[in-house]
Amino acid sequence: MRWFLPLVAVLLAAPAWAQLEIAVEELSVTAKGLTPGGEVVWFGLTRVWMTGADKSRVVAQTATADAAGEARYDATEGVPRVSVWAVVDLQTGGNALAVPEGMKARELRLPPGAFRRAVSGEFESLGERRESLHTLLVRPRVGAWVSFAGDGTDSDGDRARDQVVTVAFKAMNPLGTSGTAPSGLRQGDILVILDPRSMEIASVVFDPGKF
Repeated sequence: MRWFLPLVAVLLAAPAWAQLEIAVEELSVTAKGLTPGGEVVWFGLTRVWMTGADKSRVVAQTATADAAGEARYDATEGVPRVSVWAVVDLQTGGNALAVPEGMKARELRLPPGAFRRAVSGEFESLGERRESLHTLLVRPRVGAWVSFAGDGTDSDGDRARDQVVTVAFKAMNPLGTSGTAPSGLRQGDILVILDPRSMEIASVVFDPGKF
């Protein structure tokens, strides 16, 4: 078992409320420090190597923390040794990332200009020179949305096979009881960004003043 404190991308320092902990165990992933009785989001990717191929599974779902501020994701077939995990408190935006014991955590680093503005000035999309991206957007006390985008596919914001994946925020899919995705980012939004190929992951607390 391994406990991890929050890992927040260098785009913004971890805020004072970010005291979540997350542990990856043999049959479950557990988080502590959540809002008691509040909604949380689990987000991650597992990979199991098979003969000549690998089997990947995406985790993207909401849950409710118990009265002690804890939540658990149960993996009935066991937690694969190759997996990455994130938990986000939907009330506060608090978040934490973790990998299993023995796996090296790999941080995804966004280049300058990754967040793109619309003509209106709104940050409407994320563009990265990768084959694919799994993205979670959480707006605290409002909702959570996900995107699984691949370069040149219908899920790609520009649908162009140009070696750049574009995540259009307004096209993201709602989780749980969340409504329609916002058209752009605003101060305090939480993004968890995962490259399913390299297993690199990062969480970002969005601050428009940084871009």
